[in-house]
Amino acid sequence: MRLVLAATLLVVATAPSFARETIVGRWGESRDVCGSGGAIDIAPMKLSSEETVCEFADVSRVDDVVTWTGKCFVHQAPPRRETVVATLHPDRSLTIVFKGSGAAIRGLKRCR
Repeated sequence: MRLVLAATLLVVATAPSFARETIVGRWGESRDVCGSGGAIDIAPMKLSSEETVCEFADVSRVDDVVTWTGKCFVHQAPPRRETVVATLHPDRSLTIVFKGSGAAIRGLKRCR
């Protein structure tokens, strides 16, 4: 019995940790926004909304914080280099911060 318990504890202790929840998908500030052009679509290396498209060359993740670097295109303006940080909070809401421009979008909920 002790051998079985010891083996079970060893397997649990050495098991790989579970993957974090993905933030890939469609996000909006409300259900109404989710059905409109105001929602934000996140792909592994791209972020797009009605006003902005970002294409990323690099991505990293530490726990529930994803950081991308690349270029963002806003309306007809020339592309700008940008670092974008998305934080998934314990309440499952998402905050996106654009470091270069200083813009922040808080309280995003996953569209269903």
